[in-house]
Amino acid sequence: ILFLFTDQQSARAMSCAGNPQLRTPHMDGLAAAGTRFGQAYCAAPVCGPSRSSLLSGRLPHETGVLVNSMTPDPSQPNMGELFGQAGYATTWSGRWHLPDNGEEGMRGFEVLHNAGVRLGIGADGDGHVADRAIEFLRRAHTRPFCLGVSLCNPHDICHWIVDSPERKSGDLPPLPVALGAWARR
Repeated sequence: ILFLFTDQQSARAMSCAGNPQLRTPHMDGLAAAGTRFGQAYCAAPVCGPSRSSLLSGRLPHETGVLVNSMTPDPSQPNMGELFGQAGYATTWSGRWHLPDNGEEGMRGFEVLHNAGVRLGIGADGDGHVADRAIEFLRRAHTRPFCLGVSLCNPHDICHWIVDSPERKSGDLPPLPVALGAWARR
């Protein structure tokens, strides 16, 4: 199982989801060959609680992670622990953002690369995260595996307009209908 996470990417932010402003051929290929959840929602508006929900199948109030930097409730198993108990090799590369067993400890997973600790996030870390995941996928495996790959981007788009104030709103693709009124405030 290869479980890919991206940060702050809306469900329509891929061309295979019908977005005419984007060309995402590699993601489209993965979606066509795997499973893409087209009727899913995010359990929380920030990273930590949302990630704790994705990893456990529980809502943030059940995982104990209500805001970023909270440690998940150890009585709630995560997918690494559950797949590990089922005989899978469980591995993680990328952003974790859940203080668990210290910076290197990710309960239930062998850590290939923790982007938030070693190289920073987004453009500074995603390449290394992907490289570690590719190395893992190319290894000979003697048992099934569950590999979580957590990429920070497209999170960095938040900095695009702030870092370049000369840009105009016309440089941006149209906002989803739900965000239009909020963005015009």
